[in-house]
Amino acid sequence: MLSVEVVEAVPGVLVLQPRGDIDLSTAWVLDDALDAALASTAHGVILDRDAVAFLAAAGVRALVDARTTAYRRSIGFRLAGGSSFVLRVLGVVHLRRPVAALRVRRSCARRDRVAGSDALSEACGAAGGFEPAVGGHAPEMRRSSLCGRGGAAPSSWRREGESRMGVDRAHPAVTASFDTSPGVAQQARITAARAASAWGVDGDSVRDLLIVVTELVSNAVEHARTPSTLALHLHGSVVHVAVSDASTALPVVRPFDPRAARGRGMQMVEAVSARWGHRTTTRGKTVWAEVPVVLV
Repeated sequence: MLSVEVVEAVPGVLVLQPRGDIDLSTAWVLDDALDAALASTAHGVILDRDAVAFLAAAGVRALVDARTTAYRRSIGFRLAGGSSFVLRVLGVVHLRRPVAALRVRRSCARRDRVAGSDALSEACGAAGGFEPAVGGHAPEMRRSSLCGRGGAAPSSWRREGESRMGVDRAHPAVTASFDTSPGVAQQARITAARAASAWGVDGDSVRDLLIVVTELVSNAVEHARTPSTLALHLHGSVVHVAVSDASTALPVVRPFDPRAARGRGMQMVEAVSARWGHRTTTRGKTVWAEVPVVLV
């Protein structure tokens, strides 16, 4: 579930406070709230991430779309706060610094007038206000690739065929089957979190596992559009994630583009996995990834 509260922290500045998970099934709630805020008479919009529990590629897409709309309409747009998990996701897709440091020029509100957290105060005051740079263009952002030169993943990360890992007999595989409804991403995260807890995976390691599980299952829903099966097993200090569906279309990591709203999911998978790959099957394909974890 996701809810979004909207507060006018100072005159002309709206603060959106989403609460819950932002993934394929809930991103539309954030989309609608951002669209409404950016269509209002406000000259500044802050997205407070403190109560966001999980941020998937679908949520990142909403942020990129909002940033583009804000600059097109000459509205200041900033992010504030966020758990270490949310900041991790934004860092993985190279959006943490660029989105949080959009160029703004004149002061519209003093920090001591902003109600709420220190992060909100900083977002409203530290950069000098909310009047966007003239010209209606988003600022230039650092261009780099999550996956090596020219956008191609290093061969040690991506390959056709099987993972080289064997099965750890002491930790039987955990499997679950899902339909094509958007809400299955959350079900998959619950399955993965329970397995990680049973295996004694450290909490910080779980977040990368949840990123991979969410994006691979979401791809099956959004692109394959077929039921899917998730299989997880622990081998040493690596969790092997495999998602099988009935489509033969193979996943692709797109070259990094800071302005692209789509294509973030597999970038996230590649960034947090030690290796990933795919194999064709008689019924479609299986996409797999190896996620390093710390056991406690």
